[in-house]
Amino acid sequence: MRFFFPTLMLILATAATTNAIPDAAAKAEDESLSEDIDLDKRCLQILLTNDDGYDTTFIKTLFKEIRDNTCHDAIIVAPMLGQSLSSGSARFYEPNLPMANPEDGVYFLDSLPFVTLLFGLDIVAPDNNFVPDFVISGPNTAYNVGHGTINSGTVGATVTALSRGLPAMAVSSGSTFIDDPIVATTIAKLTIKLIDTKIIKDNGDLIIGEGKGLNVNIPTPRKMNGDYVPVDDFEFKLTKVGAAEQFGPKFFSDLGDSPATELLFEPDLAEFFRGQSGMAVDFPYTAAGYPLDADPDSEANALGITAGPFTDPNFVVTVSPIEFTYETPPSDDIKEAFEEKRKRPKNGKKKKKPKRA
Repeated sequence: MRFFFPTLMLILATAATTNAIPDAAAKAEDESLSEDIDLDKRCLQILLTNDDGYDTTFIKTLFKEIRDNTCHDAIIVAPMLGQSLSSGSARFYEPNLPMANPEDGVYFLDSLPFVTLLFGLDIVAPDNNFVPDFVISGPNTAYNVGHGTINSGTVGATVTALSRGLPAMAVSSGSTFIDDPIVATTIAKLTIKLIDTKIIKDNGDLIIGEGKGLNVNIPTPRKMNGDYVPVDDFEFKLTKVGAAEQFGPKFFSDLGDSPATELLFEPDLAEFFRGQSGMAVDFPYTAAGYPLDADPDSEANALGITAGPFTDPNFVVTVSPIEFTYETPPSDDIKEAFEEKRKRPKNGKKKKKPKRA
């Protein structure tokens, strides 16, 4: 039953959408660059990876858009099959993993995103004299926001690149139309627009240094007044990862108590889960025991997706700085606890608390 949870993320990410995006949404114009900019310096070598698999529409569309419509170059090195929710997990000394180069610039490895990304950096890139300037993991087929980022294979691959000292970006979208080429093109164009108008400076340097990254979430493309909102109407907003989410993972003594059970499964299968314990989700995320994050700059709040599983998002593309490490500056209390001059009870004994009256 492990395959059902990625399906859940897709369902919860769905907004009010219909069948097709008009040509206008797929033909976003590149922002004009001043004549004194050296375009060669702005051209990157980009390694693309994901956790959904090399042969999925979103990554293939981004690959094609980069190669056909920009000065950048790209290669795909991605898992052979979907590896959602794998985070940064790895398996060592697992020899002779299936690998292939099914088409020009496209490679896969039958392994986890962490392992696959290292395969790309250590084997594929050197064999092709390809020196990555930037790594993009995605676009993923569901949001990766808030506390959910710790489970994400998309973010896991990004963090792997950051740990190697490379600048990298995780890209996710709420769209569940994973086989719709026009939806995929809109997401790809937004990704490229972000790179060309925000991430690359005029002199060719990146706004993020070595080992620094971004977590990007693109709202579900949807119609307004009968037409899909064009690429140029989306807004890029600087945010933070925060803790807010669409839903919260929770262990249930009865899986039938999860509100997602009725959404995910036909009645007969939903009935099968009743009375059985296991992992599911609750929403809003606070119902699963997660503390409220009311900061408007947290990703999920900026996207407007915390009110429920089928909330229509706004048209804000969230861009949150990330690093590979769990490191955080020590608080004043922690610093004080480790100061040598701090007075301690004699003989290492703890002071007794006064008895209550």
